[in-house]
Amino acid sequence: MVAGIGAPLAYRWGGRRALLVCALAPFSAFVWLLVEAPRVLDGRPVTASFEWVPQLGLDVGLRLDPFALLMALLVTGIGVLVFVYAFFYFEGQKEPALGSFTAWLVLFAGSMLGLVLADEVFTLFVFWELTSVT
Repeated sequence: MVAGIGAPLAYRWGGRRALLVCALAPFSAFVWLLVEAPRVLDGRPVTASFEWVPQLGLDVGLRLDPFALLMALLVTGIGVLVFVYAFFYFEGQKEPALGSFTAWLVLFAGSMLGLVLADEVFTLFVFWELTSVT
């Protein structure tokens, strides 16, 4: 989310190189997934839960099990490739909306990652809708 908010500023300062800077978000997630892979494949899933609206009992639950690991590696790996491709695609072009495009792209990648890591139906629904919005 921080990368999505900072993308327009990064574009203002560095032009289309903001795409490569924002590619660090899915790349760092990809590296973290590779580090956690032995633990997950050994049968110890990584879970996290955050209270969202405690009065209604709504939590955001995330779970990294072997299948989620596979899907998350696909999402983050392809995400990095999309950012690198976009960097070369926009070469030599002065595109005024590239900053906002980069922001939406990184927010979409984050939504997809949340979608594959969702541990509850409500969390799945929220991230599914975020992919629709972005």
